[in-house]
Amino acid sequence: MYVIVAGGGKVGANLARSLISHGHEVTMIEQRPDRFETLEEEFEHQVQRGDATEVFVLEQAGIARPPDIVIAPTVCATLSLLALVEHEVPEHELVHLLELRKENLEIVEVQIDEGSPCVGKSVEKIVLPAGSQLISVVRNGQAKIADGDTTLEPGDQVLAILEPGKTDELKRVLLKQRP
Repeated sequence: MYVIVAGGGKVGANLARSLISHGHEVTMIEQRPDRFETLEEEFEHQVQRGDATEVFVLEQAGIARPPDIVIAPTVCATLSLLALVEHEVPEHELVHLLELRKENLEIVEVQIDEGSPCVGKSVEKIVLPAGSQLISVVRNGQAKIADGDTTLEPGDQVLAILEPGKTDELKRVLLKQRP
């Protein structure tokens, strides 16, 4: 599958990492020079500098091929999502970040709390529901791809990709039970 990711922020970069690790072809577009340089060190030729709202930038990224999907996690969308999270989910259990309808998948973020059943466990020892996989862990502002050796700690923000309908099962595995 060929994917264009317009924006290399937290969500865009983590999504690109996950897609690449699963063998998909990804081109990321980033407008900010400082972020572009950081992303270029990691993604090399898979990231292009430019404004994804400009036709010529999209053409350079391969929009004419066409891509199977274009993902645009924008600042406005992120701010709107954060406002919704703060308003609607004050305890930040599980937040739906992205729905990939064509692929029948969704990406969610989970905040690991003290008392969560997964605290202190490595990813390889966590029995995740079938049809789900952890993508990355953000700890102290540093993102890392979630591999088998990654141990979850309180305060971790975990991104997961899963099939629709698996969120309740994932919550039982990753979140502490509420009375």
